[in-house]
Amino acid sequence: MSGYTSIYKGQSLSSPMGVYNYHITTPLKWNLGVGYIFGGRVALALDYEGVNYSGAVMSDANYNRNSFVDENNGITNTFKTVSNFRFGAEFRATPVFYIRAGYNYYDSSIRDFDNSRHYACVGLGYRSQSGFFFDLAFQMQCNRNSESYTLYNSYGGVNAPVLTESSN
Repeated sequence: MSGYTSIYKGQSLSSPMGVYNYHITTPLKWNLGVGYIFGGRVALALDYEGVNYSGAVMSDANYNRNSFVDENNGITNTFKTVSNFRFGAEFRATPVFYIRAGYNYYDSSIRDFDNSRHYACVGLGYRSQSGFFFDLAFQMQCNRNSESYTLYNSYGGVNAPVLTESSN
């Protein structure tokens, strides 16, 4: 590894090749959806998705969690269970043309850090009798987020860089 900083100038480090195996159990995720068609011309759909990000677990090659107590506590204390929602509507304007609209909400997975997202979308669709179809859609994020944080603490009189995450 090589790097250059204004304080330490050029530095190089090397280490032997190493191999380490571990397991990660991904978060529990569940979905529930419902849809209905009114009079053959209007279709509505609502989906709910839940994800327990705080339930992810790391363990060693023998599935022993004791090797990752700090990491697992960090996951539990940093992440949370989220609720995501999606809603969509479609209107059949003619036998071959469709108008669509939708809304999505994705909850923030991190405690005390709002990175939730709201999206709206609209679209047009064409479906011929022969089976050819064409869809055009536009999606826009409705909310704007901006959060600043450091990935680690300042050390030895050197300030840690500040990262700003923003969505515009």
